[in-house]
Amino acid sequence: MSMDALLSNGPAPVASMTITPTQTCLNTLVNANGFASTNTTDYEWRFISGSNTYYGDGGDLYFDNLPVGTWTVELHAHGSCLEDVKTGTLIIKPKITRTVNKTDAHCDQTDGSITVTNIAGSNGGPYSVSINNGATFVNTAPYNFTNLSAGTYITIVKDNYCADTSNVVIANLNSFNPTVSPGTAVTITSGDNVTLTANGGTTWEWYEQGQTNPFSTSSSVNVSPTVTTTYIVYIVDANGCEKTLTIVVTV
Repeated sequence: MSMDALLSNGPAPVASMTITPTQTCLNTLVNANGFASTNTTDYEWRFISGSNTYYGDGGDLYFDNLPVGTWTVELHAHGSCLEDVKTGTLIIKPKITRTVNKTDAHCDQTDGSITVTNIAGSNGGPYSVSINNGATFVNTAPYNFTNLSAGTYITIVKDNYCADTSNVVIANLNSFNPTVSPGTAVTITSGDNVTLTANGGTTWEWYEQGQTNPFSTSSSVNVSPTVTTTYIVYIVDANGCEKTLTIVVTV
């Protein structure tokens, strides 16, 4: 009876690996690369944390599905019927969470705001916040951004290991809807007068059509045209919202 022995017929493998990054947050892409290993034909990966072990094959792995925890990474490099093992550490931290409150702008004004609070996760801080896609950061709380116009702000919250990105939309609100009493179409008899009152707003300018200067800046005007006349009132509210109403007084 004879037995065949499994013998190496080449140089021994030497395992080498890089993990990028070595500390990151949940659901962030990680690369494990073993192509620097020599004399290697097969690559076996093991990711171990407590009782959990995940496996992978190939010289270049990308993944984003490891749970939060500290993971021992093993690269088993195989070649010439031999094996070499290289180990490393990968830390997966909790995702960054935060609360974002916004105030919309009014009538094309720069009175919007964004406030970021209740930041947690990753390494626990310190955190930095940007609302211009990382062009500039505020590095200490409070994270208050004021004097904003309407638009979409790419907001980033980060620390040394992780980042969270979201879009915050500042709307342009214009719910200002003033009215005029007794209405925008009024009929009077020649020699009579009528009081026109703008309802709403904080400032008013009254014009006869064709005039360049207002004849009144009160909310109400008394007019007694002798021919059919068009009046225009320009109204502004406390938020800077503007409305122009036209009133035709028919004689």
